[in-house]
Amino acid sequence: MEGHAHELVERMSSAMAEAPLSPEHAKALLGEISTKLSEHRKQLQFQVEQAVRSGLERLRLPTGANIKELGHRLEQLEAKLSRLESEKKGKHAG
Repeated sequence: MEGHAHELVERMSSAMAEAPLSPEHAKALLGEISTKLSEHRKQLQFQVEQAVRSGLERLRLPTGANIKELGHRLEQLEAKLSRLESEKKGKHAG
């Protein structure tokens, strides 16, 4: 990424050294810089997300999917326990 930034600075410097920038040329350069910055931001965001994901995996923290699955299993166990308790009460009452 630094290489791209350096390249843009060099291009701007050489363009300014050759002649004053026309409004159209300045606008084109700013558009190019804006596009490059957006691309680099997306790349950086992806790299940060990957690093965080990798770090969390190393910590072996549960993911949202793991927690959701455990919640579902807990609901099933609670329903089963409730059925067993109802059956037990029914046998003692009869």
